[in-house]
Amino acid sequence: MLSFAGTAAAGGRLPPSPPGNICVTQWGWCDLPGITAPIGYACVCLAADNAQVPGVTRRLPHTGPYSPYLRPHTTGTAPAAPPTGR
Repeated sequence: MLSFAGTAAAGGRLPPSPPGNICVTQWGWCDLPGITAPIGYACVCLAADNAQVPGVTRRLPHTGPYSPYLRPHTTGTAPAAPPTGR
């Protein structure tokens, strides 16, 4: 049986996850434009030629200047997809 501390006090529900603040694509990632969105929603980054590159929202705690343009992945792989509720 799987249980989490504090879930009974919250009515048996897990606390909400923080909203996504980046868009992750197969080729890199970019900041969401001053907004947040639920994790796993469709989004786009801009390539150098302003072409839209489709991706999905994720959460990445980072600091630095905002940019809607695609930044390459530095680890060589895209972040793992969030688990699906089954």
